[in-house]
Amino acid sequence: MPSPKRLIPSVLLAAVAAFGAGPSGAEVRIFFGNDPFAAGVVPPGGSAQTARNAFIASLLTDARESFDGASFIAGTQPTVVSPQAVLGGAGAMYRNPGALGTTLIENRTFIGGVSTGRFNTSSPGAGNWWETSASFTLTLTSGVQAIGFYGTDFGDFGGSLRLALFNGDQPLVDNILVGPGGGQNGSLLFYGYLNTEISFNRVVFTLTQLDPDDIDSYDLVGLDDLVVGTAVPEPQTLILFACGLGLVLPSIKRRSMLRLRAVDAV
Repeated sequence: MPSPKRLIPSVLLAAVAAFGAGPSGAEVRIFFGNDPFAAGVVPPGGSAQTARNAFIASLLTDARESFDGASFIAGTQPTVVSPQAVLGGAGAMYRNPGALGTTLIENRTFIGGVSTGRFNTSSPGAGNWWETSASFTLTLTSGVQAIGFYGTDFGDFGGSLRLALFNGDQPLVDNILVGPGGGQNGSLLFYGYLNTEISFNRVVFTLTQLDPDDIDSYDLVGLDDLVVGTAVPEPQTLILFACGLGLVLPSIKRRSMLRLRAVDAV
């Protein structure tokens, strides 16, 4: 006959199964903030920064990439980027095969005296960012539940960015729209996606251009301060789990007492 202590883990697992999932739709959270007129800086207390702070506060563990440690800059590297180590070596970003446009590490806010609209968000006025008008992929060495980043200069040429999440070659979530874009030169947004029901290790970033036949009009965007991580359970989930324990623990106690009485009676 199993001891009362051995019964507890199986009942706790039942409580997790019954209450741990939380209410329908609570597993996916989107964090979004948009500052259309950022003009080269992250506005303190702005919409984008507020969204990023909330996203990071929701993570249990995280890894971050500012691209400032990159050893090559635009003009010194080929247009087709070979795998670039990111996130402390835990990942690589590279241009998708056959994707039109450019993908590179950049650090110039002006070209020919004209503002590019893209800028570094971790070190204003200095540092690098990931700049692209082509689709690319982020591949990780281990699974995560969340991804977030600052985006600069989104939407002023009508382009849009969508994400697809994979576990290896297995598709998990497709067609996640990042936006809406600011629609202004130099705009800033933060986008964060968190899903506690899945673990993904590959993210495909697909840039859809307004006019795919005119490469000269492609929408260049910047991404910076990339964050991936695992998630803290939703507060509702923790409350429901506690409620579940409140329901099952008295049952454990009653069964334990009945078994002890039966043993004493033998």
